[in-house]
Amino acid sequence: MGEGRQTKGPVVEGPRKMERIPLMHDVLFQVARPTETVERAEFYDLSLSIEERGRQRLHLFLERHGWWDNENHRAIIDESLCSHSEAFRTFSEAVERYSRQRLMRAQCGFIHSFMWHPFTGAPTYYLQVGLDPETNGVSAPRHMNRELHSEPTDPAGCATEG
Repeated sequence: MGEGRQTKGPVVEGPRKMERIPLMHDVLFQVARPTETVERAEFYDLSLSIEERGRQRLHLFLERHGWWDNENHRAIIDESLCSHSEAFRTFSEAVERYSRQRLMRAQCGFIHSFMWHPFTGAPTYYLQVGLDPETNGVSAPRHMNRELHSEPTDPAGCATEG
């Protein structure tokens, strides 16, 4: 075997070398076509993954904030926002945290969900995250050709939860 950092679980090789493949992943934008905007497109990158630490299996939630820069065709991560992972002992606790944060972001207008393309790094694989108008909760993702039926709520409540 070659030398290098040993990891457990699946990893991505390429532009984002040695990153764990998340079990759940959403890159949430306020615009449906972030690669076609003139200005930078703001996003929140939410992920949930598993990591072995010693004999303990932890479920990690991570949120990163940034902008997609069309001029340079790359994501710019907001270094001023602390993006530390939160560890949970159970998968259900981690999913609950992930879901709460995704709901909050959707209520703030970040309803366009993407994943990062594994080779180009661009946002791709679009799904629309809708809000249930009766509960103001996240409904099942809908494809791009469906109508959006919700309005973002008060942006004052859109600060990073933590």
